[in-house]
Amino acid sequence: MNKPAHDLIDVPDGMTLGEFLPTFADVKHEVLIGKPNDECASCGKPFNEARKRRGKIRLYPTNALVPVVHQFHLCGRCCYQYKQGGDAKNGVLVAVEAYFEGEVE
Repeated sequence: MNKPAHDLIDVPDGMTLGEFLPTFADVKHEVLIGKPNDECASCGKPFNEARKRRGKIRLYPTNALVPVVHQFHLCGRCCYQYKQGGDAKNGVLVAVEAYFEGEVE
């Protein structure tokens, strides 16, 4: 199997987030800070009346000392591509990782 072009890891099937990342094991509640992204984190197109937020991807840093989550919204097209799996999913993840790292304009 080819290595994906991103460094993101799915929580393995059969494991909870707390089992995979012990920092998150005792988290019971969450507090949202900041505002949602104004554009799709994958394709970069702005959200509006026609292009609504249809899904989200949450990134959990594996080396975090405290349980911090980064949440990014996706448009319907990119959400659909993510759910397709394979190369389509990897393409969305590459774009979201670049968005997270500030590598897009």
